[in-house]
Amino acid sequence: MHVVHAALRSFRRQKGLAALAVLILATGIGAATAIYSFLSGLLLESIAIANPERVRVLWGNDTAKSHPHVELSWRDFQEIERRNRTLEKVAIVSSVNLDFTLLQEGHPRQVDAVVVSGSFFPLLGAKPWRGRLLAEADDRPEQPLRAVISHRLWRAGFAGEESIVGRSVSVSGTPVEIVGVLPPTFDFPHNADFYGLIQPGGAPDGMMATIGVYIGLARPKPGVTDAAIADDLGR
Repeated sequence: MHVVHAALRSFRRQKGLAALAVLILATGIGAATAIYSFLSGLLLESIAIANPERVRVLWGNDTAKSHPHVELSWRDFQEIERRNRTLEKVAIVSSVNLDFTLLQEGHPRQVDAVVVSGSFFPLLGAKPWRGRLLAEADDRPEQPLRAVISHRLWRAGFAGEESIVGRSVSVSGTPVEIVGVLPPTFDFPHNADFYGLIQPGGAPDGMMATIGVYIGLARPKPGVTDAAIADDLGR
């Protein structure tokens, strides 16, 4: 998705992902970084998702540079999915809010945006306020560009118009279909107003596939412990 690739060059660190309990797990994922962290206890209770206590957040740990938390790459995500036997679902979301330009009736509007895998909303168990949310079927290179917007942007940018669902808008010069609106309580990542997908238009490849720009999310299968997940991914 060339809109995403261009935006990734203008990172702006986001707030949030605070007050986490950290459990370091040694795994074999990644070339230079062989230790991953699972962070539980994420304060998700207030954003209307299913069983937030069962959500885990995955980070990389660059032992060579003594960085305890580094972002995952697209290739890391694919490797986690390949090895996984203990997680119901795995997802990734960009670790920073991106600056997208939304063109409304000829007038540009800057919006805080993130890009996600199609498994992001299904993993969280989030429900739409209007329309529907992004799904794994949307996250394929042959699919048209689709997105979900926050309740805040829907009210402030589109006056709460019901016709927003199914409307095509110009995002950084590219047409994108808005398929749904999030509930007002959903604010994850913090202050994000526009949620696009990673793969449509072409999955990251080459160097882009190896750059750590994502936070991983996971939901364990019932009864599976963090230690069991570590053993599974460390195979």
